[in-house]
Amino acid sequence: MPSLEHAAHHSVWDEPTTPVPSDAPHPVVRLADHERCSGCGYSLMGFSTDAVCPECGLPIDLRRANYASWVELRARTVTPMDTWVATGAVALASGPLAILTAFWGSLQLGDPVGVFSAIGAAPTVEEVGKVVAPLMLIESRPWMFRSRKQIVGACLVSAFVFAAIENALYLQVYLSSPSPKVVLWRWTVCVALHVGCTAIASIGLCRLHREMLVARKRSRLEIAVPYLAAAILLHAAYNAFALILHFSGAL
Repeated sequence: MPSLEHAAHHSVWDEPTTPVPSDAPHPVVRLADHERCSGCGYSLMGFSTDAVCPECGLPIDLRRANYASWVELRARTVTPMDTWVATGAVALASGPLAILTAFWGSLQLGDPVGVFSAIGAAPTVEEVGKVVAPLMLIESRPWMFRSRKQIVGACLVSAFVFAAIENALYLQVYLSSPSPKVVLWRWTVCVALHVGCTAIASIGLCRLHREMLVARKRSRLEIAVPYLAAAILLHAAYNAFALILHFSGAL
């Protein structure tokens, strides 16, 4: 029989547009006394393969399992502490990961200091990079986030860590003797920009998570895309404004 993960992601039982033939080759048999539930280990002696486990609700024949049963079972196996540990790990890893993503994007796209990079490439790469780790966790293990507070918190910490590392690079490496005005601008306006844009993107992640964990539906990234696009556009608009201030000598 298939594993639970395989059954959940390759099942047609929860696809309403896919007819399941009545003569599908899944014969119903009685189970022997040594058979146990694949999800919780409950004894299934005497049950038939077309039933569900009375303990956890998982279909006994995993070929009849679907995405909803997979998510529900996995959600029961994690503790609140597990979810907070995962949230903290994602939050702390996301900022440095976003910095590496930004460097990689600059190398791949070229024009590291030009107008195209500042207004087009950089906002896209940075905004995606700041939320990619929480998004990957939601996509692969939605039960590891229990609430919107965890998702938003992980994203905001990611944004702040990213802004802090970026400021350190700009003020210590890229800029020679930055003025107090520039230092203040970077630690106020730039930090607020990164945190604010990521807060917008996190709304889309929360909606995607609700669809997967509460409604028990497979991931549809188009739910999160409009919010991520709004964050990218806001970031691009800020970069354009900052370039105008820079070339006019105001900053």
